[in-house]
Amino acid sequence: MLTLNKLERESKKHLSDVIDLFGLEFQELYRKAKLVKINKLPRLRFFAPLYVSSLCGSNCGYCGFRKGSGIKRKTLSLKECRKEVGYLAGQGLDTVYCLTGSFREGNIHKFGTMTEINSRGLLAIKEANLFPVLESSPFSLENLKSLLNVVRGDGRYVLFQECYNRSTYFKLHKGDRYKGTPDERLQQIDLAIQAGWPEVGIGFLVGLHDDIISELSYLISHYYYLKDKVRKITISVPRITNARRIIIDSHSSDETFLKTVCIVRLLCPDAYIVITGRETKNIRDNLKMITHIWGVNGSTVPGGYTLGTDPSDGQFVVKDKRRVKEI
Repeated sequence: MLTLNKLERESKKHLSDVIDLFGLEFQELYRKAKLVKINKLPRLRFFAPLYVSSLCGSNCGYCGFRKGSGIKRKTLSLKECRKEVGYLAGQGLDTVYCLTGSFREGNIHKFGTMTEINSRGLLAIKEANLFPVLESSPFSLENLKSLLNVVRGDGRYVLFQECYNRSTYFKLHKGDRYKGTPDERLQQIDLAIQAGWPEVGIGFLVGLHDDIISELSYLISHYYYLKDKVRKITISVPRITNARRIIIDSHSSDETFLKTVCIVRLLCPDAYIVITGRETKNIRDNLKMITHIWGVNGSTVPGGYTLGTDPSDGQFVVKDKRRVKEI
């Protein structure tokens, strides 16, 4: 299985390319990146998140779901999942992401185990004939197989590394028994592939670590490690944003973020790039021609579409809430 040390060695192969590309002006980078998408990859697709639970035992310093954040926690029943997905099914979407907070799968809450909670969301998505994506962790190999069975063998497993830099990772997840070590988090993707998930998604949170050159080099190496093992790889580089009682001092300017997306497009030419509503309308519209999967309708709280849940209890602040027809 992949380790951070192995990824570090591989990342050195891409370092000079990333440095050279960052030296270009954004418009030149964008022109080059646009040609890659036009020549190789299909039209824009749309997804929305289905937050099934905000239960979380982690204490990530940048997340609205973190332990002790003061939010009102909620976990959806299967009936509530179906109601939320029923709303989303009428919005012109292709895909729905099933998301939760993090807690060890062996922990049994009154709402069920982590695997049971995620199964509800995936089942509701599959019943609505939408493409299911699971973005939650950690799971054992057996439970990843069980969750794949819920979607009848066809879905995508997504897990962001959050941060590839080891020291920053531990600083942001101090004393966290749920998130796991950097190596354990990397290896969840390997486990998903072993379990038979035909598609995977990777990424990191732009702005968590101050060395974007290094983070991109790791990400590109991660992509090439996975490239021939699955049907499709998605890459997302969401920029860190504010959440309840958290004001983030991001290490990423607009220009840095825009260049980051362009470089991913150029150096990972067959990857499908995801961009969420964390970014403003203006930033997203600047990237429309080089990205492929857009988040829309953006509620980051369980029950946010039909159940009247307070949006301030969400995982992060959504800046672009446009629907498909508006884009």
